[in-house]
Amino acid sequence: KYTTNAQSGIDYENPILNGKKVVKSKRKGILKIDHPSRWPGDVSNTFQHHINKTKPKTNSRQLNFCELPDEIILTILNYLNKATIVAFGQTCRRYRAIGYHSILWRRVDMSYKHVDCEQLNSLLQRGTTTLKMYQTTVENMNFTYIEPCFLSHLDLTSSIISTELLINLLNSCTSLRKLSLESIALNYEI
Repeated sequence: KYTTNAQSGIDYENPILNGKKVVKSKRKGILKIDHPSRWPGDVSNTFQHHINKTKPKTNSRQLNFCELPDEIILTILNYLNKATIVAFGQTCRRYRAIGYHSILWRRVDMSYKHVDCEQLNSLLQRGTTTLKMYQTTVENMNFTYIEPCFLSHLDLTSSIISTELLINLLNSCTSLRKLSLESIALNYEI
């Protein structure tokens, strides 16, 4: 009557086997093993049931990212690259304010990039103290005044920058300690 898979280890006299109820299927010769929660006479999960009752109930509510305090978000952003921080700041006003925090922009490496003068000015206003611009091309299509900044280390090695913009940049750096101008044509004004 029973298939060979179900014949091994089944006690036909006792319908309860290892905490599971063996039920005959309506189809001829097939056994089903039913997994009820609990029924009278089943003592297989007594200890497990007792442990589950004594577990303290915890609040299963999960905290969303937007509910995190600004300090924790700043710590997380500190591990990301600058492009990701810029993309993060474009999502909402709160994240933009967090993404523009001066802690995240102290050291910036813009090597091998093409930068607009307005982008450079915006970057310097975020509180950048160390700026590396090795072989960077600075385009000044709309020349604007660079506001005073807190740069202390500036590396312009082999960068392409106009004389007027370089003079304006150097005038805006009031606390400059280290400056690298290798491979840049210098004149008396600079």
